[in-house]
Amino acid sequence: MCGACHDIVTPHGAELERTFQEWKQSVFSTLPSGATCAQCHMNRGATDAPIAKFEKSPPRRLHSHRQVGVDLALTDFPERDIQKQKVEELLASTLQSALCVKQIGPQASLRVIVDNVAAGHSFPSGSGQDRRVWFEVIAYQNGAPIYQTGVVKDGELAVDTMSDPDRWLIRDRIYDKQKKEVHMFWDAACFDSNLLPAQVTFDTLDPRFYKTHVYTAFPAGAALLNGTPDRVTLRIRIQPVGLDILDDLIASKDLDPSFRAAMPTIDVGPILEWTPAEATKKYFDSDNLPVSCVTKSNLNVAADKYPAPTYSMKCN
Repeated sequence: MCGACHDIVTPHGAELERTFQEWKQSVFSTLPSGATCAQCHMNRGATDAPIAKFEKSPPRRLHSHRQVGVDLALTDFPERDIQKQKVEELLASTLQSALCVKQIGPQASLRVIVDNVAAGHSFPSGSGQDRRVWFEVIAYQNGAPIYQTGVVKDGELAVDTMSDPDRWLIRDRIYDKQKKEVHMFWDAACFDSNLLPAQVTFDTLDPRFYKTHVYTAFPAGAALLNGTPDRVTLRIRIQPVGLDILDDLIASKDLDPSFRAAMPTIDVGPILEWTPAEATKKYFDSDNLPVSCVTKSNLNVAADKYPAPTYSMKCN
């Protein structure tokens, strides 16, 4: 029933939404250790309660109909505060992350490790062409920033920019038949994606177990920080629908301008703060240099890890 709406192919042949397909290919679709769509998004109550308002209504364990995921109501809607709380709780359990520093003489390199442990499909999923997930990393020395990427102020667009080439932005991109990037899904004939993959096995002896254990280095490539930070912070942030998409809809007069300011930016899980004292997790990089990390999860920083997914265009 869920897959009927959550696998979408456009008239031009683009696999616009692949959530059901992603779940089917994940370990979460396998019994007895897996989970159905409803078990995550329509979780069942802990106690029996009447299922209808009439005399002698049989008690059952009710399923929530909040359909908690990423999206939030922007108009008048029942229990909006509770909806936001439930979304934040779900997102906090979805990813595990670590923030690391590798010292190389008087210079340093930063690492962000992230694992999609609980989505049951890619992250983010659904309307991946509308979602915007990015990583805000700021390194300090003596209280002053010496490096930052992914810093997006309220009202700014979370997009790839020349001024922030290191920004780790996760989203689908869609293109028309001429391979021109578009924002409206009805124009999509091709897509490319760098979404975080779903877990395909719970067997830690299976090499595929670590395919979701991905990392990115900052600064990008072989560049290094000029100096060693004494404090680094990490925030993982998500906009259910990017402001650039809303701007297009407002410009075409299909959306009231007031909705732009109403679109929330949500933190995914806790903010991480690396300091030499807090960095108790360590591993050795491929060049045998030590890397010190901080995490608030069970993520094993010393385990195998893979470079974060990069874009790969898929056209019919």
